[in-house]
Amino acid sequence: MKGAMRLLHVSDTHGTFPDLPGQDGLVVHTGDLLPNKTRGVLAVERHYQTSWLRRKLSRFKRWLAGRPFVYVAGNHDFIAPTEMLAASGVVAFDATHRCVEVGGLVFYGFPCVPFITGEWSHELDDAGLAERTRELAAILVERPVDVLLLHAPPAGILDGLGGHFGSEPMATLLARPDMKLPRAILCGHVHEAAGLTVLQGTSTLVSQAATTVHSLLLPPCTSPSAPSSPASEVSS
Repeated sequence: MKGAMRLLHVSDTHGTFPDLPGQDGLVVHTGDLLPNKTRGVLAVERHYQTSWLRRKLSRFKRWLAGRPFVYVAGNHDFIAPTEMLAASGVVAFDATHRCVEVGGLVFYGFPCVPFITGEWSHELDDAGLAERTRELAAILVERPVDVLLLHAPPAGILDGLGGHFGSEPMATLLARPDMKLPRAILCGHVHEAAGLTVLQGTSTLVSQAATTVHSLLLPPCTSPSAPSSPASEVSS
């Protein structure tokens, strides 16, 4: 499809390098990129993940095969890898709490997850998660975003076990009638619930790619009022 953008969506790889189909497109990672040595001991994890990444830079470059890399942090990630990747020659973008434009698409990354144990990155209690989600809502109203990158899925949408691992504030935000919805929402976090769906009553694709790879074809947007629906393929 002329002008379409191929997104290879991966998530929750935890230090592994799953096979990526084809040779084109952007690789988009929605968090838990790095392996862990402890259960969230900050000083240990930062040193361990930095050392691991330094050893694996050549492996990363072979894995990406020249494709640009867009990333949002997950709760197992204690460092931002993109600066080191960029220094090694990878075209890498960190979308964590910021908009980045790549290939004509605007991405915004939201790493926050509902509270688990207090050991991991970007965990927030109910009040903190609600506040950060309100901040995101203001950003989405101000600037249209093509692809919203979440680590945790919205509650009730590919989040497993009836909503226990998804974000309730995010689900509420996406249901707001005044919200400018993205063309696609990419997430992960819940390993057992990977899949693809469409946000109810909209054309917004939701890709939950925890431990797998989803190949998504995002067509050009013809008009703000008539967004095109992305096509998708799944690779295990």
